[in-house]
Amino acid sequence: PPVEHIFSFAKRLGITHQPIEQGITTFEQSGYSRLQKDDRIILLDHGNVGPDYLPGHAHADTLSFEYSYKQQRIIVNSGTSMYGAGKERLRQRQTPAHSTVEFNQQSSSEVWDGFRVAKRAYGRLINASSSNESFSLKASHNGYKQLGNQNERGEHQRTLTLDEHALIIEDIFKRSSKKVDKKTCEGTIYFHFHPEVKIEKLNPHLVKLVIDSDTRVSNQKSMLIKTEDMIKVKEGTWHPYFGMSIPNKSIAVKMSKNSHITVIEFESEN
Repeated sequence: PPVEHIFSFAKRLGITHQPIEQGITTFEQSGYSRLQKDDRIILLDHGNVGPDYLPGHAHADTLSFEYSYKQQRIIVNSGTSMYGAGKERLRQRQTPAHSTVEFNQQSSSEVWDGFRVAKRAYGRLINASSSNESFSLKASHNGYKQLGNQNERGEHQRTLTLDEHALIIEDIFKRSSKKVDKKTCEGTIYFHFHPEVKIEKLNPHLVKLVIDSDTRVSNQKSMLIKTEDMIKVKEGTWHPYFGMSIPNKSIAVKMSKNSHITVIEFESEN
């Protein structure tokens, strides 16, 4: 139901709420956290797939996030358009369909068939901190400690920092074995965009985002995504409702080392 209906029902039950305008909100039991700085909002998933006894609807989406500016969604996850068994159902549940990182060509949780999960990631919020200038969340999951051989195992750690000018995303792959710390992991960072966000690749390490909407963002500004490694633009689909599939764009960044920083900022008007 629309959020307005939920608020209206809550009011009839005598439940009140205060709008959140700035700062960090964390929900450790559900495993979600929220960052807001002015008109920019981040939602981060650092929880476990679940419930533990029946995780059939779970996706391998740990440490994925969504990003909105004013009333416009910018970065999204791909969503769900179907149930049952099949290649497309499996693809929508796997890690590359979400705005997070896939390591060693394996999903963070072992999803299979239509409603099955085997070895799974357990997430945790490490730290939430704030200052006058920025808000930051650091979280990790252990999904890759269980998969692959000894050289491939490790922990994904992600830090999101939202300041006056940018969203800074730091991804680190911490290996389980100290003997292979210098070995580069095979990590790919994925960002999926709302269909109203258009992408222009300016150079191998820089893309421009333009919001193609006149209704949600007035005096809109374009955004830039800067990465340390090369960016590949991909065609994809977004599934906001069951049975719906809308073409969109995504980018994939192959990590050249075990840590990577991505910066998303507004384009300068100069």
